[in-house]
Amino acid sequence: MASIIKKINHNTLLIEEGGIEKVVMGRGIGFGAVQHRSFDMELADKVYVLDLEEERERFRRMKESKSHVLKQYI
Repeated sequence: MASIIKKINHNTLLIEEGGIEKVVMGRGIGFGAVQHRSFDMELADKVYVLDLEEERERFRRMKESKSHVLKQYI
């Protein structure tokens, strides 16, 4: 079962399933979504996954660097 990491908007969520982060899209799937709750993959119309470890690591570094920049402005 997948777990919600972050609500991006009413139609997009960042989830974790089996240790892999995925972006899922579907009409209204983010409405009422709560972090750390389970997510039913049957609700997703589209699923995006970084399938190479090299790409996942590059995305992780990019996400961390953006987080650092955002903290400077808060």
